[in-house]
Amino acid sequence: MSLALTKLWLWGLAFGVVTSIPTGPSAVLMMNAGLRRGARAGGAVLGGLVCIQIGYMILFWLGLAPLVLGITWLRLSLFLLGGVLVALLGVREAWRGRRSETGPQPAIEAPRHQGIAGDFLSGLVVAATNPGVLLVLAGLVSAASETFGEAYLRPRLWHLFVAVEVGVVAWFAVLVVLVVRLGRRSHTFRRWLSLVASTALIAFGCFLIYKSVRGVLAAVS
Repeated sequence: MSLALTKLWLWGLAFGVVTSIPTGPSAVLMMNAGLRRGARAGGAVLGGLVCIQIGYMILFWLGLAPLVLGITWLRLSLFLLGGVLVALLGVREAWRGRRSETGPQPAIEAPRHQGIAGDFLSGLVVAATNPGVLLVLAGLVSAASETFGEAYLRPRLWHLFVAVEVGVVAWFAVLVVLVVRLGRRSHTFRRWLSLVASTALIAFGCFLIYKSVRGVLAAVS
């Protein structure tokens, strides 16, 4: 591996970790799933996120992502759909948290195949309807083109994308394991994280809905 390619991989790894640190809806859902149903459930949400990121990366590889970002009605529809779905997921998590407080529950619920599939689909939906995921990747490609040059980057774009995904998976895997271990030790931690998770999802969903409505009003005015 050449020195330039090594720098590209390290740059991608760092980008994947750094952009994963801010807690977005996917991270919140991931931590809450891991807290309630164990690391496998958190990993299932992470799997949904990774699948969507790979799909978006393919769009960039094909040169279609700028077209998607440039279509106003599609972008606003994505904001609106994402806001509604994320808010509903927040309500669902709040309801689950409420039910868990009404009776004796194990420290971490035993994961079921149906539950794991549901967690994967939740991660898929939240990532797919979160415009921030696509915008972050757009920033990644733009910054990498400026740093390494578009002529050098284009045939090596898959190296960058793989490095970013390795960084994303590594960060979130550590985060989920840490949350699960803390949750086993403290019922108060589990309760408060569940409350924060559901509140954050609902708030983020309402923000996306607000952005979409504001965009529509600006477009028609």
